[in-house]
Amino acid sequence: MFGATIPVKKNALLVAASLALTAAPVALATPAQAAAPHIFACSVTPLRPIFVGVGVHGKKLTDSPVKVTCLKDRFVTVQHRVWEVDFPAPNQLIKNSSKTVHVGANKTLKLHNVLPTINTEVGPEEVFHQARHQEDPPFGIPVWSSWRSTPIISMP
Repeated sequence: MFGATIPVKKNALLVAASLALTAAPVALATPAQAAAPHIFACSVTPLRPIFVGVGVHGKKLTDSPVKVTCLKDRFVTVQHRVWEVDFPAPNQLIKNSSKTVHVGANKTLKLHNVLPTINTEVGPEEVFHQARHQEDPPFGIPVWSSWRSTPIISMP
């Protein structure tokens, strides 16, 4: 009677040991895999364009601001694009710029992008702008966030 239970116990022990050895590489790989995706410490938000006055040549000026907020101290490169909507034709890229700034931990700053009001047609202009960013992380290669856009706005 006891002879039958010893092989069962040995088999159970071997199965448990095999499962432990199989699971060990997966368990050890989990922290490295969890660290692989890039988590941003900062975010960028393009804000509604606003009229800011008249320039020296009498042209209206519009600011297309971008808000940058960081949870950790970072150098942030922000790419910014201003578009004029030409439906059904393709949209026209009016301005493309890039700027690197330092943002402290738990800080927010606003980047200003002032340019003459777009005037490519008769009547109001439909415009929007976009922003994306990359951070200089303490480890790894910086990657770009996805583009974020404002809604289309009619500018007089």
